[in-house]
Amino acid sequence: MSTVCHDHFCRYLAREPGWALLAVDYRRAPKHPWSAPLDDVETALRWLKANGNGLDVDTAIVSAVGDSSGANLVAGLSVRDPKSPAMQLLMYPPVDLWSDTESMRTESTAALDAVGMVWSWDAYAGGADNEGIAPLRPASPW
Repeated sequence: MSTVCHDHFCRYLAREPGWALLAVDYRRAPKHPWSAPLDDVETALRWLKANGNGLDVDTAIVSAVGDSSGANLVAGLSVRDPKSPAMQLLMYPPVDLWSDTESMRTESTAALDAVGMVWSWDAYAGGADNEGIAPLRPASPW
């Protein structure tokens, strides 16, 4: 999660349910395409597991939360290491680069339409062969 645009929500989760929370300000496309953002989130998770006890944080079971591109990264962690994180909360995750659904072809939302989604995937891919980029289907269907 970006610490810039999600700071209020992160503070709420730390205050109300009392969660120990690590917000990751990962690098973003198109300046930093895949796999840089996923590498950042994975590095932060490894750091938390290695240092959590010193911060009085129980890291026996680590959950991860993400929305939109952050949800893609949380799901991507599970492709890299199926045991980490132990639980996920994915809010509107883009997880299939090759999606061919009716909504992808015809609908738009206030935030993103099909053209915007294709642009986002292209920026995220950064010219990579796309292997592993889409957590739902980590191998290219072509």
